[in-house]
Formats: sequence, C-alpha cells, structure tokens
Amino acid sequence: MGHFARALKSVAVGWPNPGWAPPLGYSGDSIATRVDQNTAMGVSAFTAGIRLIAEDLASLPLVIYERLEKGKRRAIEHPAYAMLHDTPNPEMTSMVFRETGIGHMYSWGNWYAEKELNGLGVPVRLWPLRPDRMTVDLKTGKRVYKYRLPDGTGVIIPANRIFHVPGWGFDGLVGYSRVTLMRRAIESAIVTGEYGLRTLANDARPGVTILHKEQLSKAAKKNIAESWDESHQGLTNTQRTAVLDEGMTIESTGFSPEDAQYLDSRKFSTIEVAQGLRLPPHKLSDLENAHFTNIEESNIDYVVALTPPATRIEQQIGKDIIGPGAFFAEHLFDALLRGKTLDRFTAYRIASNGAAWMNADDIAELENRNPLPDGKGQVYLAPLNEAPVELLAQAVLGTGKP
Repeated sequence: MGHFARALKSVAVGWPNPGWAPPLGYSGDSIATRVDQNTAMGVSAFTAGIRLIAEDLASLPLVIYERLEKGKRRAIEHPAYAMLHDTPNPEMTSMVFRETGIGHMYSWGNWYAEKELNGLGVPVRLWPLRPDRMTVDLKTGKRVYKYRLPDGTGVIIPANRIFHVPGWGFDGLVGYSRVTLMRRAIESAIVTGEYGLRTLANDARPGVTILHKEQLSKAAKKNIAESWDESHQGLTNTQRTAVLDEGMTIESTGFSPEDAQYLDSRKFSTIEVAQGLRLPPHKLSDLENAHFTNIEESNIDYVVALTPPATRIEQQIGKDIIGPGAFFAEHLFDALLRGKTLDRFTAYRIASNGAAWMNADDIAELENRNPLPDGKGQVYLAPLNEAPVELLAQAVLGTGKP
C-alpha cells in the first residue's frame, strides 16, 4: 500500500466533505450565497440524481474482453479483471469504489484514483483520491498532479500512477464541475426550500395585521405584536385560540404558498436539476407527465443517457490501466435493458427462430439461468420449421455444415 493509500485511511473519501464548515456570512437565518459541492448535496433532487447515476452505473458488471478475429471473449485471466470487476483494493468492493468515483466525477467534475503498481509497473490496486484535494498543472508539456494530504502536506504524484476520469467539459487538465455549471438551478432550489421551511415554521402564515380602532403608541404596538407572536407563531402554537381586546380585529396580509406559486417553483427546480444531470424527470419522482405508455421509453432514454459516462470510464480504463492492444473494458447494460417479460421473450423468439443467431443456452445466460443439460441448448433452430440448422443443411446440401 502506497503512502497515499495509507493517508486515505485517515480521511473519508466520500461526499460531502465531513469537515466542511458553513461559508463566512452564512447563518441559519439567511440564505447561503455560496454554492459548493457540500451545500449542493443538501438539495434533495441533486443528491437523488447523483446517487441514482452513481449507483446504477456502479452496479453494472465491468468486464474486460479480448478482441477476437470474430467477436470477443471474457479475459478473466487479465491482471486487471478481478481488480475492476471485484475488488479494486482490500478496503472496497468494485461497486463502492466506482460509486464513489462516479459521485466525484458528477459533483466535482473529476474522478481520481492512485494506481498501486507491482514490480513490473502493472496496476494491481486502485485507491480513491478526493478531487477537492487535487491540483492539476502542466509543466514541460506534461501533467503534474499535486495532492494535499489530510495534514496539509502537498505531495507530487507521478502521472503514471494516477487514474483520472475527467467529467464533461474537459479543458485539457480537468473536467467541469456540475455544481458550478448548475449553480443557478441549485441556488434556486436552496432558496425555495428555505422559503418553505420558514413558511412552515410560521404555521404557513406569512403574516397578519391586527387592527385597532384607537391610535396606539409605539410601545403599545410593540407589546401587542410580541404578545401575538409569542402565542401564535410556530408549529407548537398551531390553531391556538386568539382572544382580542378593545374591539381589535385580524386581517391576513401575505400570500399563501399556493398564491406565491411556491409548489410550481419547487417542481421547476426539480426539472432544472434533472435537465442538468440529463435525467428524465420521473427519475427524480416528478411523475406529473409520466404514465404507463411512456415510462418504459423514458427508462430507455435514461439508459441512453448513461452511455456517454460509461464510455468515458471504459476508454479511460483502456488508456490508464489496460493499455493499447486487444483488451478493452465494457459495462454490461443488459440488466437495465431487460424491459417487460413479454417483450423480452418475443425478442428472444425472433432472435432464435426468425434470425437463428441465438440458441437456448444464449437466452438462458441472459436470463441468469443455467444452460440445458447434455448440450441440448447449443442447437440453433432454422426459421419457419424450427429444425436444427445442421439437419436442414444435411438434407439440402448433403453435408453436416450449413
């Protein structure tokens, strides 16, 4: 284990930063003007979106294949196969490691990890690094990675020991932070959320006017206002009976959340966050325009939206870990593309009967089932009469080969 990996064991590598403190000028009674990765994670739609993407992508099997003259095969003997597919390091599973990195890539804009190399210079372990502790610079035409350890010490990490997946908007050094790009949408969500909390804290009553038939002094007005707030403001004083003296009356002033279109603002904030993360709104529980006839198509659109980050990760693995050659990494999207049972079985029938390019064992593997015994599932059926291809070729051509 390298000293960077040992340092990581003394500090959390997830997000948000557990050591974060509110920015200067921020208090519980005012809206935070600073939007960063930590305040953004307080927006439920943003947190749900990043968690959704990170969990779904990290849950997909990540496999190393070898290109063949025709097709490909799983290269389970490759040194990086178990590291990527199962355990990148002794402390983390593949899903936890990738979930953390993808979360970093979407919040900070970059996914960094230290490669632990063996004596031959081959990566054997991967240790996550916090993006907010990393500085990337160009010196003499090469990238230089400077990492700040928990004790504040800055250490230069050789570029050949860094696995770096930049997010969207790569400028040659680093990817762009989604939090920075979506700052206005996140800020709007924070403001509307703060408004809702304040409104609820006041029993959803923005304010009242107490009318008195006589002219009152400033001290009397102050005493009446303070007495009213003490007795009726806040959730604990909800629906308390008001007793007014001297012919005083109450008139509500201020708008209800509905009048201020508060709920619409909250919905719009969710849609803005969904747009920024390239997610269908129903994935963030906005079901206003979702129904049974389009939800499956929307899920397919979601899988399509996951393809670019998956490709970004696969190609960076090829560049930084596998290297050039016949081997490559690929995510298996089959689980997310399964669809409805009837649709799947119809597609299998077309592929096995109409096209004759799948057999029963191929279908069983996709359905996570064991192959048929005695090789019976290896038979390919010809179209129309569903006869084995070999028998049909033998009958027509007099040979066992099609």
